[in-house]
Amino acid sequence: MKRDRENATISVSGLLPSVEDTAIKRLFRDCGEVREIKIKTVGGQTVATVEFVSKDAVPAALTKDKKQLDGEEITVHPDWQSTLYVTNFPEDYTAADLQQLFEAYGAIFEVRWPSKRLKATRRFAYVQYTSQVCLSVVTCPVR
Repeated sequence: MKRDRENATISVSGLLPSVEDTAIKRLFRDCGEVREIKIKTVGGQTVATVEFVSKDAVPAALTKDKKQLDGEEITVHPDWQSTLYVTNFPEDYTAADLQQLFEAYGAIFEVRWPSKRLKATRRFAYVQYTSQVCLSVVTCPVR
């Protein structure tokens, strides 16, 4: 089965800095099989992404929004609402360049660069924010 990261992943915020992936996995155990959990502290906020094996797990996972985890209320949203697809940037741009360019729009969880893994001359990346973003077309200055 082809991986569908953008549609099979949720973002979770409102986490304690001491949260462990086992606690997150336990919270979402009745939603579907978890493929990967990433936990990061960004801008003083601890956030996580939970990627399921199937996108069919996401609707059940969204019902966990406003639930308690380790005594804290969490926020859950579909990852696609916080991920920006970026293309047509200069060939010499790095993940750090993209992060610097887009951090004005919110705290960035990570910059993923799948195109470089497949072919060095392909230029697209994903900028994943810690919360939902509302970006229409953004024209970025080229250095």
